[in-house]
Amino acid sequence: MASEQIWLVFRLTKDTVVLVDEAGAETAVPADRFNLDLDEGAVLRVSVDEHDTPRWAHAERDWEAESRRNQEPTSSPPED
Repeated sequence: MASEQIWLVFRLTKDTVVLVDEAGAETAVPADRFNLDLDEGAVLRVSVDEHDTPRWAHAERDWEAESRRNQEPTSSPPED
């Protein structure tokens, strides 16, 4: 049982935050469950309870991980 999980904010709508976990699975969470400002691309560390249920209200941004992620080169389409 993990004590925290890492999530990436994939998409934001008015009422929903779409997150992707480390395995690539998407989860939609009501935006009002978070106690912090979020942007697309934000990396979150989320503690989990004894049943491995994320505690969204306790999510924290991982600014260092976001910075590393933003510095990674993106793949470009092959040139003809």
